[in-house]
Amino acid sequence: MRLEGRGGVMNEELNRELSGLKSGMGNLTTEVRNDIGNLRTEVGGIKSDLGNLRMEVGGIKSDLGNLRMEVGGIKSDLGKLTTLALNTAMAVSRQAGDIADLKRDMVTKDDFSTLMGRIDGFAGMLQDSRWDWGKQKVRLDEHEQRISALEAKRA
Repeated sequence: MRLEGRGGVMNEELNRELSGLKSGMGNLTTEVRNDIGNLRTEVGGIKSDLGNLRMEVGGIKSDLGNLRMEVGGIKSDLGKLTTLALNTAMAVSRQAGDIADLKRDMVTKDDFSTLMGRIDGFAGMLQDSRWDWGKQKVRLDEHEQRISALEAKRA
């Protein structure tokens, strides 16, 4: 497009300016199109990165769920161990009382020997007494026979 009219020189300058503007506009349009293309590429990359992040977050959520299950299992095991420890402590406490009772009530070897000696002594005295009663019974029987014989003579 050429401008014609009053001042030919001015027209040429305007035409040059217009041509320069058209060329600059073309360059600008090309740069804008290139920038838009680059932005689209970057947006695509960002979308891809966002997809990757979503997958990683999903993996983290899955890992967190697994971790929660493991912690739940550990809590359960800890509860069982606590119960076992309490039961063991109670059993040890009862056994300590039983051991104290045994120590208090048990007989030592010396005590048992002393007791057996006394029982043997008593058994010996009982045996001696029976022997003595046996001898006295024989004497009483002999006396009864003599008394019976004497009474038979007197009668």
